[in-house]
Parts: sequence; structure tokens; C-alpha cells
Amino acid sequence: MATFAAAIVSGADVISPSNLFTIEQIGFSIHCDYGDIDTEYMYYGIYNSAGTCLWSCCTNADAPGTIDDTPYPNNADVFPSGVYRFTVMPYPWNNDTQPAADFLFTVVAAPPTLQYVTATGSFVQIGGADLIGGSSVTISGAFLSALGVLANGSGFDDSSFRYSLDGGEYVALSGSSYFDWGQFTLVLNNLTEGNHHLDFHVADVLGNVGTAGYDFVYDVTAPTLSMPSGTITVTDPLVNILGEHLGGHLGSEWDRLDADLGRRVVVPRVWLCMPRRFEGAYFRQHAAEYGRPVLFLDQRVRSRR
Repeated sequence: MATFAAAIVSGADVISPSNLFTIEQIGFSIHCDYGDIDTEYMYYGIYNSAGTCLWSCCTNADAPGTIDDTPYPNNADVFPSGVYRFTVMPYPWNNDTQPAADFLFTVVAAPPTLQYVTATGSFVQIGGADLIGGSSVTISGAFLSALGVLANGSGFDDSSFRYSLDGGEYVALSGSSYFDWGQFTLVLNNLTEGNHHLDFHVADVLGNVGTAGYDFVYDVTAPTLSMPSGTITVTDPLVNILGEHLGGHLGSEWDRLDADLGRRVVVPRVWLCMPRRFEGAYFRQHAAEYGRPVLFLDQRVRSRR
């Protein structure tokens, strides 16, 4: 059974037991030698991973000992990227007949593609870019080769993974960052706040290069709340700011409230806004009776002229 090499191999136009990869989907040749077999014919063919025969042929009489042929799929224009099985069987055969040749080969006709990329702890986007905080940034993702993920390897040259930050030079992974079986984790430290862009580069075992990019925003500054001083003017009829303390009484129409500064505050009928410390069953009950929801404010705001 063929296995993927650890380093980049060359894609051959001639497939044989010693050349198991090609980037050609059509027009490549199959070469195979087999021993002196006393049989009338040799049947040979290419099968996909499901065991379906995609192409087959047979030798002339007196099995020559060598197969040299150019396969063309029976019901398609090309052989899609994937792993295929080539077998040579003597004829006539029975259940005990063993293949004269049997090996896997691979067609890799497209570059790797990025499947996903995400930042740990990011739940918000700004302008389509993930918002990230924390002392460091951990970004994870995965590439998929044209072969998919198979039992005999991922199809990648793991050492080829490189990244570039904000248009800088491409560098290899180091430290706790890694790339393995198409998946990567990248840990970035000492970032400046603001917008950043990452470019990724990875090759498969035949040298087909896949590229992708990722944007994110780095922010470690906590938000602050500031309240204006002086006159506060509210123009939205659905929002009302009341005083810090309520005095007087609540009229039957809930139109006016006495603020702590000794003046009347007109309250729109849609919302009744009150400080949190006035929250209670009494106010909720009356709000329900008059069909007016109550909005209780956590921030106490003093209304001034």
C-alpha cells in the first residue's frame, strides 16, 4: 500500500509502482512489469475508492510481462483528484487467483483550500473581522487537500505551512503554534491594538500551493462609561429621564411626576422610566393597570435645567 511521503515528491506523467503521484487528470500513462505468467490474457483496470471500475483493458495473447497504456475514464472526461487502485489479473482466473500487480496511485489536480479559520474567544465581528482581546491571540483553522483526509495520509507537506502578519515576510510556525494533518493553531503575542491581516500558505505533497487570508481586530482596552453634566435634553418620545428622587404623587394618568428639583417632568404615555431602586410590585401593578411598561434604570441620572 502506498503512503504519503514526508517531503514534497514529484508528480509523474507515467504512473508506476515507483511513481505513485500525478497532477494530470487525463493523458498520464500506466507502466507496470509483472513476472512470467503462463496465461492467455492479462486484464487490468483502474478502480476508485468505492471499488467501481473506471477503466479497463486487456493484453493480447501470451501475456507480455509489461503493461504500458494510457487510461481514459469510461464515463467521465477526467480522473478527479483522489486515490485510485490499479490491478493486473491473469485470465482465466478463479477465486484463488492473485493479482499479478496491485498498487495505489494518487491524482492531485487542485491546490489545498481553507475550510475554516476562527479566533479563540471571539464572539463579535466588526466590519466582517473578528474582535479579539486577551494577552495573546490564538487562531485555529484547517486546510483540505484535493485528496481529502485519507487513511494513508493528509496529502500535505506539513513543513510547508507559512504565515504573514500585516504584509510582512512569510515565517514558519514556532513555539506552541503547529500545523498537523491539515489543521493549524497559530499563537500571536505582543500585538498592537487595531486591525490586522494574516496570509496563509501551504503546499500539498506535489507542490500545489494553497493560500488564504484572515482579518481580525485586536482590542484590549476596557470600555468606559461617562455621563454628561449640565442640561440633558431628551428628544425621543419613547425615552424619559427622571430625577434621582421622586416626590409628590403619581397621578391617575401618569402624565406628570414630581422630580427632586421641585418641578414637574412630563412623562410620555408609552414608557415610564424610573430608577432601579424604585422597582417593586406597586409600580409594576399600576403600570399593568394603565398599559404602560416601566423601564427601570440602573444608572441614577439627575435631571437639571
